[in-house]
Amino acid sequence: MASNPDGKPSYIDLLLAFLWLGLTAFGGVAMFAHVRKYIVDKKGWLDSNTFDSGLALCQVIPGAIIMQLSAYIGLKLKGIKGAVVCFIGFGLPAFLIMFILSILYKHSKNISGLN
Repeated sequence: MASNPDGKPSYIDLLLAFLWLGLTAFGGVAMFAHVRKYIVDKKGWLDSNTFDSGLALCQVIPGAIIMQLSAYIGLKLKGIKGAVVCFIGFGLPAFLIMFILSILYKHSKNISGLN
């Protein structure tokens, strides 16, 4: 996807990027490096100092650091709407996976022969 003339990604770019990151980034602290490599090194959407400042800020706020970092990145790139897009994009894959697994679990407990 093409970026806007100002070099910032579009909302669709952000959504797709964070859907991908949400699907592939898991494993505790390793997520930060994965997101950093993609956002700073590959896409060049943020510089290292801005990313590091956001990570430091997110570490002092209670809650899921990676979700907050996703919103911070969106906020820096596209404002409040960007923060919402990135937050939803990053969290949606995990939500959908857990939702589907929950449905499968509910249906599997009715299969005869399983305890």
